[in-house]
Amino acid sequence: MSSQTIWRYMSLAKYIDLLRTKSLYFPSASCFDDETEGKWIIHSFLIADKIRLSQMKNNKELVEGLLKRSNNNEAYLFREVSSLLKENNVNFLLKDVLKNFSFYYLYNKPKFNGKKYLESLIEGWTKRLEEFPDKKMESISQVKIHRDSTYINCWNSASEMSLAMWQLFGGGEESVAIRTTRDKLQQVLDSNADYLQEKGYDFGISDIHYLSNLKNPDEKTRDKIMEILTEGKATSVAQFSIKPSEYEYENEVRGIIYPLRSKFDKVVDPEPELNGFSIPIVHRTNKSQITSMRDFIDEVHIHPLKNRKSLIFKVLYEIHQLYKMESIPIKCNTIEAFGEEINFE
Repeated sequence: MSSQTIWRYMSLAKYIDLLRTKSLYFPSASCFDDETEGKWIIHSFLIADKIRLSQMKNNKELVEGLLKRSNNNEAYLFREVSSLLKENNVNFLLKDVLKNFSFYYLYNKPKFNGKKYLESLIEGWTKRLEEFPDKKMESISQVKIHRDSTYINCWNSASEMSLAMWQLFGGGEESVAIRTTRDKLQQVLDSNADYLQEKGYDFGISDIHYLSNLKNPDEKTRDKIMEILTEGKATSVAQFSIKPSEYEYENEVRGIIYPLRSKFDKVVDPEPELNGFSIPIVHRTNKSQITSMRDFIDEVHIHPLKNRKSLIFKVLYEIHQLYKMESIPIKCNTIEAFGEEINFE
């Protein structure tokens, strides 16, 4: 478990709804403004496929040229292959193919049909090239289902509040930020595990990895994506744990709810009409450690440009009384000079 401090910035209306429902809302990934959510891993795989298939297309054309020039003459074909192997611009895939050809020709000469061997390779390459458009569309279709059926609750990881986060996600000065910890978010999800499993879902918590060059990933970026995929978290969690480096300022931690499935199964949406999950925070069960909102919310902060005399502070105080949440501390860390801190008592 982690005591990592996390923040969630929200409008006053959303905070009231949080107190009223005592639940966290996980909207579908497809509802996010960022249209690239959950797409980058598959995008990287398709780019890698495109690079391999481009090499394959070139190799196919080279081998077709060899066969055409040989005119069914095995000895001439062998000489052409040997000559091509000496060229520096032959990629490793074609080089392996041609080395195998040379080996079989030299050591199985009476039985080896070089022309047939190369034609079978061309047939296989042609099939893979023809299959790519359908494979691409199937992958894109699966990503859409995954986006529709994955639900995400976003937090900012930081030791202190951020004025930029207030502006971006709080909606201005009449807003609030709640502070809690990563392990408490985990406890909320753990308390709902049975319910989620019955509905056909699993869950996880993940830091976001911010990567450069995602649109046209080079080998280094593709290797980093594979590293993220194999670092231990579920594939579905990893898929929604990658964002472009332009978003790094968010320093995001996510609670992620996703469809249960085995590793190689296609994604099936258990609830196609569902746009979001409301997950109860408070559970009065033996295994739950969160039995009140105070157990989950460490503090609620008003905007750092507002002080204790502000309307938002007074309204928040009244709201806590109304919902019997007086035990939740209301913090006011006003950015100011010559304030109460210089008074002598």
